Amino acid sequence: MNLFNKFFVSVLAASSVVTASNVIDVDDKTFNSVVVDSKVPSLVEIYASWCGHCKRLAPIWEELADAYTPAKGDKRVQIVKIDGDINRKTSKKYGVTGFPTLKLFQPDGTIEDVNVGRDFDSLSQFIKDKTGVPSSKPKKAPSSVLSLTNDNFDEIAYNKDKTVIVAFTASWCGHCKSLKPEYQKVSAVFKNDGDKVIVAEVDNTGENTEGLKERFNVAGFPTILVFKAGEDDFETYSGGRKVENFVSYLNEVAGLDRNVDGTLGDNAGRFKSLDAIAHQYVEAAEDIRKDLLEQISAVVEGPEAASAKIYKRFAEKINAGSIEYLEKEIKRLSNIISKGALKSSKLDELKTKLNILKTYLPGQVVEEDVAEIPAKAIINDEL
Repeated sequence: MNLFNKFFVSVLAASSVVTASNVIDVDDKTFNSVVVDSKVPSLVEIYASWCGHCKRLAPIWEELADAYTPAKGDKRVQIVKIDGDINRKTSKKYGVTGFPTLKLFQPDGTIEDVNVGRDFDSLSQFIKDKTGVPSSKPKKAPSSVLSLTNDNFDEIAYNKDKTVIVAFTASWCGHCKSLKPEYQKVSAVFKNDGDKVIVAEVDNTGENTEGLKERFNVAGFPTILVFKAGEDDFETYSGGRKVENFVSYLNEVAGLDRNVDGTLGDNAGRFKSLDAIAHQYVEAAEDIRKDLLEQISAVVEGPEAASAKIYKRFAEKINAGSIEYLEKEIKRLSNIISKGALKSSKLDELKTKLNILKTYLPGQVVEEDVAEIPAKAIINDEL
């Protein structure tokens, strides 16, 4: 094989790895035939190869094109791009003064500027509103990750009562895309802990986020910052980026006990000072019990206050009953929780009660030893 043939083969091989795109690329010569005279709604990006904003928009434009690819050959909405720096005739004709410029060309000749957010959801909603054509992309489930902008950043991140973890991301960033599903899971794990933990994000390619990156010296994406409850400063999160890494970290800094599936762990709701009282309570004499109950009742402030009410109610139940009550109630609560048929907030409530109840009778009943209790026991649960 001569040198020319080798070169030709290598060029063909290289060209074969180019990823196909559903974005329609036009120039001055083809613009009218493809866009103006096509009788098909066309969303057009007029860009420049050197433009940073255009580069950030590129993956979103590809995503739009994929979502509006015609089904079975039927024309729907065209997603088009043209290099306006090279094809200056088109740029001049449509009054382009900066890049990227987005315009919607309708079949009736109407041309409209696109003045919405440059993210997939905003652009696809714009297309639907103007053409009646919905995106073929499956609708995303609502995210529990809180979106931060210049308007709400300080109010949320500097809330002294909560630990707030903030991921600085960009839509074009590959590592951010890898992080996103894990980060969504983290948010779901702590969805019932909104009074203690907030999982948030700053999309630096979104609307109204200008200056936040510079303010917090974010040099790359993703960067994850943590604003701990009760502290004035923040720290950079440097741990692993799997859900289990985040959950372990947030449990430690926020004083929680969540499992990676979102359920509560065996220490949730418990406090050593109250556990110490509970361990003594069952076998204590009546006068000692009275003193211990007063100690529990005295806890009315701080993080222990809510749990103290549960410790107190169980102590009073024990006074009115016996050790058999403890065993029966532990089995009953364990059985209800094991069925998992309740809302997560109710399961949290029951798990907290079970954890506290076990401190009065440690080691006597194990989870695997639960009895089958009728479902109506859930309705009759007065605790």
